[in-house]
Amino acid sequence: MAPSALTPTQRHGGGLALALTLAALPAPAPAAPAKRPAPAAPGATYTLEARTVTGLGAGGMGSAEMMRMVMGGGASSTTSSRSLELRLQGSRVPAEAPKAEHRIPAGLALGTALPLLSSGPSRGTEAPEPLERPKGRLLIFRGCGETAGSGQPEVLDLAKLVPDAQQLAALQGAMGKQGGRGVAREPAAAAITGTWPNGDSQGALAATASLVGDHSVVSNYAPELRFRVEASHDFLAPLQLSASPAGAAWRLSWQPVATVLGYQAMATSAGKGPDELVIWTSSSSGWAGSAIPANLDRRSAAQLIAQKVLLPPEATSCSISAQASAAMAMPVLQVTAYGDPLTVTGPAGATPWRVSLRRESTASRLLMAGMPGADDAAGGEAEPTQPRGFKLFPGLF
Repeated sequence: MAPSALTPTQRHGGGLALALTLAALPAPAPAAPAKRPAPAAPGATYTLEARTVTGLGAGGMGSAEMMRMVMGGGASSTTSSRSLELRLQGSRVPAEAPKAEHRIPAGLALGTALPLLSSGPSRGTEAPEPLERPKGRLLIFRGCGETAGSGQPEVLDLAKLVPDAQQLAALQGAMGKQGGRGVAREPAAAAITGTWPNGDSQGALAATASLVGDHSVVSNYAPELRFRVEASHDFLAPLQLSASPAGAAWRLSWQPVATVLGYQAMATSAGKGPDELVIWTSSSSGWAGSAIPANLDRRSAAQLIAQKVLLPPEATSCSISAQASAAMAMPVLQVTAYGDPLTVTGPAGATPWRVSLRRESTASRLLMAGMPGADDAAGGEAEPTQPRGFKLFPGLF
């Protein structure tokens, strides 16, 4: 993230608590990749965000379904779903109203084409309502291990992280947008943008939906984009996550997911003190170096693994320290597997264009001893805790 609230070119895990926290934090900056020749500005860019979600949030799970899951009924921590988000940017000026569609393979089971709702460049938005300054403190624990390392937790005063009204407005704007990972977007002052899902359409797909096959994107403001997705770049498999108490700590494990670049785990919770928010992350780096860039590729993933920001593809376990566990009232855990992206560019001599398919698989669950899917054999029953509520953003959360 950049110093001003949320930046779309970086991402962490999802969840309301996490979205609010990340929006307020100072800029974790990803490691600068090795310098490469600057590519020519494309005449069009097309981004596909393919997600597999397991546990909390799967299949459009709402608050009622989540509560049933907490109480032992309804969806389980192994329920999964798939979703797709599409974004086209083109620089041509059409003679009529902009229009675009993505013609899809049969495996997506959504008909023959998805309409991309298209509009010209933004003319600005109304100023948001004033948002009260956050209060409280943020406790950050990091690294895999049943005992927290030295210097933990890192303690941040939230009131000092949002120094002016401009950043508060940016935070409020971010809260109105969908959480989850950011999307790298080309700077194009006159670009026309087309998106799906839109309006009444939904991004949720059948659990067996597939991207494999031939695709084409046809519009009147960008060249025709033709590309093919092979099985190696289909939706990632669901991330099957297990968690069990290990004394006062939590032991996490998961089945490996094919074609991933790495993993990152994060747990968030209200603290047990007044106005406390607690974050634990598998990244061993300090908060300022733990962001994951939206355009993650093999080179940048290797750098982040070396810096212990990402867990390597062969990793299948991690532990939340006893100290972090003790500080959290009712933690929500999310583990994200970042997939190997697919990038396709247009033929030489034609108007340049680029297609980027980004894939991730996430698993989210509450960490409560005795919950369905929690293995209590590794430790005793945990004492129930009463969450106090964050009250970091009065009137909102």
